[in-house]
Amino acid sequence: MIRAFFRAAKVFSAKPPYDTIHFKVLYPAQMSSSKGQGNFGVIPADSTQAPFPVVIFFNGFNCSPEMYHWLAVKLVERGLVVVTFAWVSEYLPGMVGMTPGVDVTMGTPATYGTAPTALAMPTLLAELETLQAKAVLAGMLNLQQIILGGHSAGGRLALENADPRF
Repeated sequence: MIRAFFRAAKVFSAKPPYDTIHFKVLYPAQMSSSKGQGNFGVIPADSTQAPFPVVIFFNGFNCSPEMYHWLAVKLVERGLVVVTFAWVSEYLPGMVGMTPGVDVTMGTPATYGTAPTALAMPTLLAELETLQAKAVLAGMLNLQQIILGGHSAGGRLALENADPRF
């Protein structure tokens, strides 16, 4: 069984009103007889598969995370937790749309490779730490095994930011 929940978080390096990302966390679940499950749809994680490796999936420019739902489901079926996100921002001067969060200042010849190029990465990692400490996935995430994936510009971010320094 696959379940998901949603969260929102501030990206502190971004300026309002484009400083909030909304993300979806999909996870392997296991039915129980708890009242929370019946009343609110809160389904516990399948602890027999824990600790779960985590996939952070970066979308392409102007690509909704729903486009990748099929892939997230396939990965969760294999025992991973998958995080997708939606971030509307001004990704280039005067251009507002769905973004994977590219830090263009880190793409110049003088700066490339010296710092992360994924603006959402610090926020997502901090949120994973929070999820590890509380909520339905508490204590069940393998935060030493985070997998980055993506499509188009998001794929580039996944490759560039897989460096453990970042």
